[in-house]
Amino acid sequence: MASRSGIADIRQKVESTQPALEIDFGQVIGDMLGDLMESVQPIEIKVFGDDNNKLHEYSEQIAGIVENVEGAADIFNGVVISGPSVSIIPNQAALAQYGLTPQSLQMQVGLGLQGVEVGNIMEKEQLSMVRIVYPYSTNQTVEGIKKLQIFSPNGRLIPVTSLATIRVNEGDAEIQRENLQSMGVITGRLESRDLGSTMKEIQRRISSELVLPQGYHIEYGGAYAEQQKSFNELLMILIAASLLWGALAAWAVLGRP
Repeated sequence: MASRSGIADIRQKVESTQPALEIDFGQVIGDMLGDLMESVQPIEIKVFGDDNNKLHEYSEQIAGIVENVEGAADIFNGVVISGPSVSIIPNQAALAQYGLTPQSLQMQVGLGLQGVEVGNIMEKEQLSMVRIVYPYSTNQTVEGIKKLQIFSPNGRLIPVTSLATIRVNEGDAEIQRENLQSMGVITGRLESRDLGSTMKEIQRRISSELVLPQGYHIEYGGAYAEQQKSFNELLMILIAASLLWGALAAWAVLGRP
């Protein structure tokens, strides 16, 4: 197991030679304990709101603030880009001109890209689906999609580009939710500092350097939330024990003949 200083040296070397990589150094025991909690990361900051684009902006700002806090390491802003993807946007006027509907366009495009299921065959005691597809549809490209032909009600073939706009999206950020609310999750690990003082400084800096609009709020999770929950439960146990001890003492005094 690498020491804290050793991990810091490795992190510095990797970040200097591979700046595009997102790296994370975890300890075996810490990860095993994390599996028993809601989050595997000691530092977890959740920002809630309605606009996903703003959530991503605030997540990046919060990550930038946390990176400058002593003791915080391996900070991840939680923005995960999935893609690329292809969008086919129907042109309502063109569809109406040729007597087509968006549903008909969707069905024919889906048929051209995915084929149609026609049945099943028994193979080695298992049912295998049989699908009829267009030639070369399994290796379809964006240019190939633009060459798809759509049947009109009168049997005429119309290029899909005459009926819809085909757009390539470089990537869309994944959306995370908790209790049906969209959120951004910023995570990180600890290095050469205790959790309590690190989180106090993070909270102080975020409250002083970031102003959230109405409808947005921040919650702190991870090991810090578990720690605070344990402290509150311990406090309730101590209060209950003190009250019980006082009641027993009073009963002993009053009940003595």
